[in-house]
Amino acid sequence: MKKRLKTYIFPSNENEYKPHIFRGISTVVLLVVIVLVLLASVSSTLFVERSGLLSAIYPSVLVDLANEARIKESQKPLKINEKLVQAAQMKANDMAKNSYFEHTSPGGLSPWYWIGLSGYQFLYAGENLAVDFYFSKSVNKAWLESPGHAANILSPNFTEVGIATSEGVFEGRETIFVVQMFGTPVPAIPTKISETGDVAGSKIETEKSTAEQKVVIVEEITTERESLIVAKDTKIDEEVVIEQQSAGVVEPTEAPGYEKYSNWYDWIILNPAKSIEYALYVATGLVALFLLLMIFINIRLQHFKNIVFGIVILVVLSITIYLNNTGILAEFVSRYFI
Repeated sequence: MKKRLKTYIFPSNENEYKPHIFRGISTVVLLVVIVLVLLASVSSTLFVERSGLLSAIYPSVLVDLANEARIKESQKPLKINEKLVQAAQMKANDMAKNSYFEHTSPGGLSPWYWIGLSGYQFLYAGENLAVDFYFSKSVNKAWLESPGHAANILSPNFTEVGIATSEGVFEGRETIFVVQMFGTPVPAIPTKISETGDVAGSKIETEKSTAEQKVVIVEEITTERESLIVAKDTKIDEEVVIEQQSAGVVEPTEAPGYEKYSNWYDWIILNPAKSIEYALYVATGLVALFLLLMIFINIRLQHFKNIVFGIVILVVLSITIYLNNTGILAEFVSRYFI
């Protein structure tokens, strides 16, 4: 067995310095296996994304992806706030129920309606939306490639986040609505007033600081059909801290240390392509190593055909890794064949 393995991957006199892995039949078999691995990645990913598993773990994975991006930019990770999750879920459910994809509902309800309904009071708040995506990595990638959405995800002004999804129909097709709400809470200040407003026939009551709040809305619609909304209190951070100190209120705590919200088995279940990605990287490294050994162990004796076979295997592996990582093939199959 060891001898057979040695002749298969290591150049020596026994195999004329032509490892069997780089011979015609072996190369064809390897290429077929690589294609089958890619198809297995696509089919398993589509199964997970189309199953009920999606709604249970999709938001937590998106939070982790956002935090990974923030850490790369030296920003503190976000903490999940249940009120923001509640607000995001209500907004996602409303979009799914009424088949719209806008920051303001057909009935005139803004994101701040849902945030207010959840009872979350903010110093800063923001919202990213997405629709027509079926993969967590694709949603996060699209947001990060949009300057406005990336600004929300990477903003140092935000310390908390809530993400929710809801399945519904949009423009005649079944899809998934994604809502990502950001916020930085304002701790309670002693002097408050109660304000009651009537929004689209529904009365809501919220407490606000006596300081006037001014909301600035910035909208962006991209080709991926996403929208961005950012709101900011008129007071800057320093003014709020000074006011809190003078009132004897404890200052707001910063976001906690990096905490994974999805478990390792969530990632395996939701991202079967990730395990395959690692396997492909290992396979590529091994093939490259074996190819270099064949070339340099006896550099005076070169076998052009076998070197070409090795290069072909590496090229196909590279293409497979690209298709697997980007999810292009899976999205194509999902959109046009399922």
